[in-house]
Amino acid sequence: MTREELKDILLYEHKRDLRLTYIQYSIIGIAALLVLGLIAFLFISTGANVGDAVSGIVNDSIDSVNSSQYPAYLKIVIPLAFLSCIGYFVYGIVKLHKRPKHIEEFLQHVEKGSRTVSVQDSKDYKLKIPLLVVNINTGSVTSLHVVFQSSRKAYLIPVPAGQLEKIKEILAENS
Repeated sequence: MTREELKDILLYEHKRDLRLTYIQYSIIGIAALLVLGLIAFLFISTGANVGDAVSGIVNDSIDSVNSSQYPAYLKIVIPLAFLSCIGYFVYGIVKLHKRPKHIEEFLQHVEKGSRTVSVQDSKDYKLKIPLLVVNINTGSVTSLHVVFQSSRKAYLIPVPAGQLEKIKEILAENS
């Protein structure tokens, strides 16, 4: 297997993983919108004025937060918790968009014949459907976790399941 073939295989699997991750995050976003829609439906079906309820909650919250009744750290922790929930998804997307650079570094180590310290494979399921008795796992992505002795940097590279053994053989030649 040549370097270009290996690069094409790894980049193709990376694009597949990226697409599955976007689908996963979209499903989570749709579920969040459904929950918010259900809450709005309950407000409307009970005859409550949504605008008055929201403005009342916001005004009461602002008045109560500005009072000395709540400690200062609560004024910081609640927004940070909300931002960290969003930050998790943003971090995942940014990390995935940096992966082609990591694949290129990985291929340079393989090309140089750098010695591998650790080679482990794992399977991650991107789309999980939890049911009462059984969980349905779809969208599996097989990844290699490789550490080279020269850099001591861990590379998490998505690999097609059918090519896993061939790539492990290539890495075994370097160890």
